[in-house]
Amino acid sequence: MAAMKALAIGSLGVLLGFAAADALGQHVSGAGEAGLPAFQRTKTTSDTGVILNRPRPLSQAATGAVVPAMFSEPAAPIFRAKVTDPDEIHRLMPLGPTAPVVVQPGTAKPLQPPEPLPVPRPVEPHLGPVPHGQPLPTILNDCGSCPGPAPSVAGCVVLGDCGLCEASCSAHRCGVRHGWLRECAGCCDDDCCLPRPGKFWLRGEYLLWQLNRQSAPPLVSSDPTGLGEASGRALPGTQVIYGDEQLQDDNGIRSGARFAFGFWFPHCCDWGLDASFFFLANRGSQFTAGSPGVISRLFYDDTNQQEAYQVVSGPYTDPFGQDFVANGTTTIQNKTRLWGFDVNFRKKLCCGPRYWLDGQIGYRYLQLADTLDIYESIYPDELGRPFQQTLVYDGFRTRNQFNGFQLGLEGELRIIGRWYLAGSVKVAFGVVRQVVDIQGSTTFLNVDDGTGQNIPRIDGVGGLYALVTNIGRYERDDFAFLPEFGIKLGFDITDHLRIYAGYNALYLSSVVRAADQIDRRVNIDYIPDVLNPRPVRGPQPMTPAVLLRRADFWAQGAQFGLEYHW
Repeated sequence: MAAMKALAIGSLGVLLGFAAADALGQHVSGAGEAGLPAFQRTKTTSDTGVILNRPRPLSQAATGAVVPAMFSEPAAPIFRAKVTDPDEIHRLMPLGPTAPVVVQPGTAKPLQPPEPLPVPRPVEPHLGPVPHGQPLPTILNDCGSCPGPAPSVAGCVVLGDCGLCEASCSAHRCGVRHGWLRECAGCCDDDCCLPRPGKFWLRGEYLLWQLNRQSAPPLVSSDPTGLGEASGRALPGTQVIYGDEQLQDDNGIRSGARFAFGFWFPHCCDWGLDASFFFLANRGSQFTAGSPGVISRLFYDDTNQQEAYQVVSGPYTDPFGQDFVANGTTTIQNKTRLWGFDVNFRKKLCCGPRYWLDGQIGYRYLQLADTLDIYESIYPDELGRPFQQTLVYDGFRTRNQFNGFQLGLEGELRIIGRWYLAGSVKVAFGVVRQVVDIQGSTTFLNVDDGTGQNIPRIDGVGGLYALVTNIGRYERDDFAFLPEFGIKLGFDITDHLRIYAGYNALYLSSVVRAADQIDRRVNIDYIPDVLNPRPVRGPQPMTPAVLLRRADFWAQGAQFGLEYHW
């Protein structure tokens, strides 16, 4: 019974399989009536069998290819094409999630523009330091239509379309200005400009300078004939051997040194500070004249209105009317000291691929001091009398202290390779404090008072050119200006070390010099002697007088330097 049931079920399955082979499949071969699709069989009389491979498109049925129904894709649902109603215009779908569109049948809706895309906000200027060698960050300029010329921002040029801010140079750039300071990193190095010597620098120079000479009146004479001394007057035949010209010590070249140090401020590299100090060695000369020979010190007798002398070596008559032969010497020493310093703020003014130029503003100090000392020692030579010695001293000292406000320019030009040419010009305006100090004395040793009594020592006031009429200290203030000029040629040995040689000159418009303060007019009543060692002021004329003569001063010469910067 069970076998019969299984046979019936198998036969039913075979019949259903053959029936399915003749089923209809959807195949759009052409348009039917009213635009409806037509239908045809999927198997023709020429079909030979079922091909068990990848299904083929239904469009291949026209060529005779057999597509088994069990491998074909399920039929898509059939829709009728709907004609668009011209009265219904659908609204464009908005960008982004919104509420569903509601269409009003029969009503035309206008098209709405899409929502604008979000615009990025302008980037704020970069106020921090820009790393060395890195490009400047992009800066958007929110300036609308950009009227007028393109502005300049932090060393950059804003484009006409208010877009990017491009640096004028390609490599090293400054940060954006913040107030009057500038946040800098690569700011001090600019491809558009000649590289600077460094953020710090130290210089040492050897100076070989010459000073202008002092002019002194005739001070010492020599009379080979002795006629001048015998007559008590300086006759035309008398030869001046010191004075009446520029002093001898100023003919020489003086050595000196100058040291300078400077740096650029770290947070504002356009500004810096430098300072320098220089000095010349104290160099002077010494003149000595005396026995043997007839030597006298010259002066103008203002009482008798004639040229006169004071014997140093030769025939001599003392105040008691006794004649002697003086055996003495006179020595004149002259010294000059010069030193000064200045402190300046530096400002970068302009630069280019082969040059740079800086401005300076600061303070200048200069001191010039002169010393002129005249010593005289007389030894009367006569047998049978006590030994007597007379010491005479005249001293003239001056000091000039200049304090002023200084302006200057300093620049450098690259010539070729590592060779460069540099120069500087400075001008200071201020007040010079002028001091004149005059001292004089006469000392008598082992004096015979004419009665046979010996006086060991008598101290008198005044010498010959420095008497009670002008002894003292005198000061005054005077306006002056001090320009300085320098030029040098140098070579960069390494990136941090350079050497140079050049010329330097300075000028001071108003000074007092020691030799200029000697007044040769002398009232002989004020010359001390053993009878009147301390004259009192009173008789006229009051000479010698305090002159306070002005003069100008200059110094110039060569300089040889070494500079290290880092």
